Amino acid sequence: MTAGDEADELALRCCVCGTSAEDDSNYLNTKMKMLISKCGHRFCDHCIKREFQHQREISCPACQKPVKKSQLQDKTIEELNFAKETSVRKKVTKDYNKTEDDFDTLEEYNDYLEMLENLVFDLVYGDEAEKAAAQKQWKQYRQENAIVIATNDAKKADEERRIAQLIAEQQRIAEERRQLQQKEDSQFAADLERQKAQLMEVALGERDESDVSKLRATTTAIPIDQAVTAEMEAAMMGFQPGVIGGPQPVPVPGGKRGPNFGVNESKKLRRQQQIAEKTRATAQPRWKSARATGRRSVKQMELSGTHDSA
Repeated sequence: MTAGDEADELALRCCVCGTSAEDDSNYLNTKMKMLISKCGHRFCDHCIKREFQHQREISCPACQKPVKKSQLQDKTIEELNFAKETSVRKKVTKDYNKTEDDFDTLEEYNDYLEMLENLVFDLVYGDEAEKAAAQKQWKQYRQENAIVIATNDAKKADEERRIAQLIAEQQRIAEERRQLQQKEDSQFAADLERQKAQLMEVALGERDESDVSKLRATTTAIPIDQAVTAEMEAAMMGFQPGVIGGPQPVPVPGGKRGPNFGVNESKKLRRQQQIAEKTRATAQPRWKSARATGRRSVKQMELSGTHDSA
């Protein structure tokens, strides 16, 4: 086993008692937890309970750094290093905020990025000397380039503001389009219902057949050459004008005929229906029941001249 493997093995063990979750004695202990401190050393749950029983802070047995119970986390060393690297990188790039436009060549920009990565690596994974040198380099750069840092911060803020305004404008346009589409859909649905009602009126004899083309021509919701639906066809075949007698239903104001259909129109339609009913009753009194039942009596057939004697 190499020195690196031994270091990795020790990193997985409790720095107090030396136990590990991978040991054979702990194989069946599924409740065992190994928490890690900020310094990167692990503590088993038994040692945590014992060491922090009477005190809130102890010294790490491995590095002598102060350790608080509230700072112990149930994470791996890789997860802690990743979180630390993310935090350090965010702070460093806030000062090292140059872009490719600030360099004359692409090679210079790549060298700048490489220097930035080395600085972040030393701050996170370096030893004490490397971390101190990286901190000194960072501080010196921040002092020497204060004006450049402030200028680039202002440029970045302007760019973020411009992008935010662009996103807001796109969202506004999308919302207007959505509302317009919703309005057009509602208008189309209303026009469709009105056209169905008009065709039903023609089928029931409330309108002349000569008005059908006019109604379809003035309807903007449905094209003129659109085929009649099965619902309309069934209604027209089952309710031919003049076949069914009796007064037709009068729609109430604001019904399917639309909100503009008022009380005066209802009264006018009622009077027209009453006149039409009286006309049919006086002109064809003996054919009314026959048309309703679909059969003709012998006397009716003799009157029409269509009954043949045996």
